[in-house]
Amino acid sequence: MGLNGTYINNIIEVELDSRFHFADRINQTAGDASIISVYEPERSRDISLDLTYFLFTKIRRVKREVVIGNYSRNLKEYITIPIDVDFKFGVSAGGQIGSHFQYFRSYNDFRTLDGAVFISPLSQSMSSMMGFSMLHMGVNLTTVNRTVVETTKYGIRKSSTRQKFYIRGYLLTHSILDDVLTSYDVYGESTNLSGSPFLYTITNRFSIDHVERKLFGYSIGWKVMGFLIHKKLVLMLSLVLNQV
Repeated sequence: MGLNGTYINNIIEVELDSRFHFADRINQTAGDASIISVYEPERSRDISLDLTYFLFTKIRRVKREVVIGNYSRNLKEYITIPIDVDFKFGVSAGGQIGSHFQYFRSYNDFRTLDGAVFISPLSQSMSSMMGFSMLHMGVNLTTVNRTVVETTKYGIRKSSTRQKFYIRGYLLTHSILDDVLTSYDVYGESTNLSGSPFLYTITNRFSIDHVERKLFGYSIGWKVMGFLIHKKLVLMLSLVLNQV
């Protein structure tokens, strides 16, 4: 969920997207991790800016079915009309900053706050947050069509649809992982009657910022945005096919 804004004309397109990850994995795994961040758990969030410059635009006339009215919930009236569709090929660049949740199923390689290496004899699950910034470049194909239909029965119907298929490459310019806390219970000598009595818990703060990260990545995605004036409805669908 987030706030998104788009400006588009014949030459450029500017997109500003903000996302707050309500369905982040933190809801399922952060509480189960044995080793956790020194800070309170939070959901992932990020904001990105993308600027596209359209190298060329081609207009093609195609036939499309347009719904002009509803007889009932399941019965619609439509007509087939020729419409002009803009096909825009562009190059894009931009950046993204945010904080994302990270989960490790098994981990035991830590660094003390003064930089010393500490290898735990026990591997445990771990969660933390990573702040990051990235730059990206890519190419995209955007189609835009606008339809205006005037009928005696239903009046004027206006609609607009924009679709974008894109390929992007990413460069990780900065990242930092939160320190984590490890806790170990200490027990005394065992007795025949009650076993080993609990004495106290040792809690240590370690750095995991040395964890290897990928500097380069890519994504392939598809976005659809529709705007129906008559119903005052904005519909946006975004699908990322693959991302590394």
